[in-house]
Amino acid sequence: MIKHKQVLRQEMRQLRDNLTPEERRAAARAVSATLADFLKVHYPQSQRLSIAVYAAIQSELDLSECWTLLQNWPADLYFPAVCGNRLCFGKLPEGVRPVDFLHSGVFGVPEPPPQSLLNQPPGLDFVLVPGLAFDMKGRRLGWGKAYYDRFLTDLPRSTLRVGVCYSGQIVPAVPADRHDQTMHRLLTPEQWMACEAQP
Repeated sequence: MIKHKQVLRQEMRQLRDNLTPEERRAAARAVSATLADFLKVHYPQSQRLSIAVYAAIQSELDLSECWTLLQNWPADLYFPAVCGNRLCFGKLPEGVRPVDFLHSGVFGVPEPPPQSLLNQPPGLDFVLVPGLAFDMKGRRLGWGKAYYDRFLTDLPRSTLRVGVCYSGQIVPAVPADRHDQTMHRLLTPEQWMACEAQP
């Protein structure tokens, strides 16, 4: 039987919160190597990429170890901000470190400065999406505010959606509603995987 969303949210948040600081740092270092392998497989040519990323909060899997890898690929990085009931994105200027670009925004999430925010989603090669739980059908459980679901709905189907999480956050089945958007790949510190919802 599929667990109720709120029960699963509590379990997954507890799982992440129980990780020690060293375990989180080790996972952050490891996911950079997994992401490098993902890039080599999906984008073997040296083309400039456009990637939507996120800055971790609380006990989310931290992507900060990946910034240099992505900037050197090379790639343009876009960070999200909450704009009313939707996500909008700001482009990280070339040569600028994310830590010097982001500031505390809604819910304490590190966000781009308002003057950098775009009115329309940029053309993206792929999106790195945080979540509380995922399954191999590509279903994702977020915080329930549907910011990412609304954002992903407006993207071309060809834009890869990559769920990012600790391996323990991949569960047998995630409860899904009609508006919930699915992932094409999952990325953990140990490996990346194709979902059944792949394009």
